[in-house]
Amino acid sequence: MLTLGSHEGPVWQVSWAHPKFGTILASASYDARVIVWRDSSTSPNQSQWSKLFEHTLHTSSVNGIAWAPHELGALLACASSDGKVSILEFKDDGTWDTKVFNAHGMGVNAVSWAPSVIPGSLVSTQAHFTGNVKKVATGGCDNLVKIWAFEYSTFLGGKTNRVALSEIPGLRRRHYKDIQIGYVMLPMRHRWGCQKHTLPRPLRYSI
Repeated sequence: MLTLGSHEGPVWQVSWAHPKFGTILASASYDARVIVWRDSSTSPNQSQWSKLFEHTLHTSSVNGIAWAPHELGALLACASSDGKVSILEFKDDGTWDTKVFNAHGMGVNAVSWAPSVIPGSLVSTQAHFTGNVKKVATGGCDNLVKIWAFEYSTFLGGKTNRVALSEIPGLRRRHYKDIQIGYVMLPMRHRWGCQKHTLPRPLRYSI
């Protein structure tokens, strides 16, 4: 058994990155940190784990993490009790890019990426848009699930090219630095209150 110990509080979640990026593991903790670990060993019988990156921009417990589909790159979404979601991107040159946005004012408990392909495109014979889908869902202490659509700026001939976010019904547009963020809220039928730094027991509910 191998132990990785750098957190100063309970670890809520661990998540493996896709193997195309190497042997990489992320951990989220009550200590408001996300640590990304990497095993640089080339032998299956040995391990050489080291800390690849430490994310410290959140001010409260980080309750959930999720790696994006590998087609989108090495992207890690982090959900925190400070009400924010951060997106970490591990670039080819070994550097990290971090974006943070407000998601749920009372705290964020869960985060999950949508599949990167358009539904039905894998089995359909019809032509589809070839771009990747970049959407993430979050769940918060405000009894809401929000679905966010991200579109990073690309530069063609010196001009900024953005894909419109109007394809999501009921979309509310927000702008944060160089990311366009939109979301549609899904109301829940249950009512549950929770405070920052605390996690409610799992509930079964329907939408």
